[in-house]
Amino acid sequence: MVDGSSRMKETTPPRTTTSPDEGFDPVGIRWHFLSDEGRTWLEQFETGRAHVCPIKTAVRRWVYRFAPGIYVKQVRYQGLRALGKSLAGGNACREGANFQQLERRGIAVAEVLAYGSERHFGVLKRDVLITKEVAAEHSLWQFMQDVYPALEPQTKRRLASALADFVRQLHDRGVIQRDLHVDNLLVCQMDGDYRFVLLDAQRISLRKRSLSRTQRLLNLAVLLCNFWRLASTAQCLRFLRDYGLSWNGAQGRSHLYLIKRLALKLSRHSWDAHARRALGNNARFIAERRDGFTIHRTRRDDVDEMLGALLSDPDRLLDQGKTDGNRTIGAVQVKLDGPWTFLQGYRYQGWRSRLWNARQGGQARRVWLNLWSLRTRHVPVLEPLLCMDRQCFRLPERCYLVSEYVADARPLSSCWQDLDATQRRDALIHLGMELGRMHRFGGIHGQLTWNNLLLTFVDARPQITLVGLDAARMLPAAGPLRCQLDIRVFLHDLDDRDPDGSHRRLFLDVWKRWSR
Repeated sequence: MVDGSSRMKETTPPRTTTSPDEGFDPVGIRWHFLSDEGRTWLEQFETGRAHVCPIKTAVRRWVYRFAPGIYVKQVRYQGLRALGKSLAGGNACREGANFQQLERRGIAVAEVLAYGSERHFGVLKRDVLITKEVAAEHSLWQFMQDVYPALEPQTKRRLASALADFVRQLHDRGVIQRDLHVDNLLVCQMDGDYRFVLLDAQRISLRKRSLSRTQRLLNLAVLLCNFWRLASTAQCLRFLRDYGLSWNGAQGRSHLYLIKRLALKLSRHSWDAHARRALGNNARFIAERRDGFTIHRTRRDDVDEMLGALLSDPDRLLDQGKTDGNRTIGAVQVKLDGPWTFLQGYRYQGWRSRLWNARQGGQARRVWLNLWSLRTRHVPVLEPLLCMDRQCFRLPERCYLVSEYVADARPLSSCWQDLDATQRRDALIHLGMELGRMHRFGGIHGQLTWNNLLLTFVDARPQITLVGLDAARMLPAAGPLRCQLDIRVFLHDLDDRDPDGSHRRLFLDVWKRWSR
């Protein structure tokens, strides 16, 4: 019998039965660690008694869930990457070894059953990690989305305190998790108390002593990047206080300022990188030239059909829309071989207008990129589906933008009178949160009239959608004065419907807390 806690060099012998799933095949793998439970499960897999459920299937990495409660991560390597990993070691094996070291340091992690690799003439081809499922209902991301908003304030404080204790335990024991986000943490609830389990140990560095203050602040900034949308500033401050940081005095305030600045810098880098994908060819977007148009669109079959219907004569579809200024030909609801969509057209009058818009590739392209920049920041805007731009001698001539259409939403100006006092209060609170987050992340709407705020209620909860973003801008940092100017038109419309000023005070109180 092999000791489950020991390392062993063992190669799985060839098998004669067919694997229940062709994606994972243990044949040829040299196991660097194999526990008794892992050996038993592999024998069941050999006899075809393991039922598979794919969790993630990518080009280089697969994650499977096998019954009963076994997860298998498999990573493949090719080309120069295989040569580099042959020297440095594979990702799955390194993660398995990290899990074992974390467990020895007293950190709650997934139980490792086996990990090993396959090499051909010394070159690494793939490596595999087998872990046991953790008995937990939610990841921290799912918990914050579904459960956290309905919790009592006292329960929220206990959750923040438990998370702070877990992160402080990591840092006190010399663990730096460079990928410390809410999808890599599981939430377990036992007897009213919360505990956390670390699921991903690939990008971990282990130190012989506890982390320095600078290392702690950097890692806390990485964690807080996940909570821009999920928690307010006051809740984040409560978490930092439970962690052990104090914001009293000049030193404490400098630490808070440093964490916030680092978190925003890391987040903006990630957000901008994801938004720029909308201008290229990748798994989600398509960039092409067709019939004289430069086209950016999402990679969906229905959008491909919309493009075919729009290329024939886009101006004909805009005839039923009304002109808006010198650039916008129209904005109209149309049906393009599928669901209802929102079509906008732009034109340019004179050389000055063309030269001004040529710097960023046209008005529709600029709005397309701004919309995706806001969506990566989880600001509620319409999903853009298609962007078309025609140029003459590299100067924009005509451009069009197609976005999704929200069927049940109504402008705030038309539905305000139909709302009762509770619904108005909930709508203003939700609106203050969304606009505050947008301004904190550097977004400027430019036309915050009540007609550009669509309101709908889902399960008695208000949902706001921002439209009319032709004048929107994305800034590295939006100053307080610019943000106040952005909401000036909204406050003017609110004052006309709020004689005693109570709604204005409520909105500004929420907006200030979420915009800082």
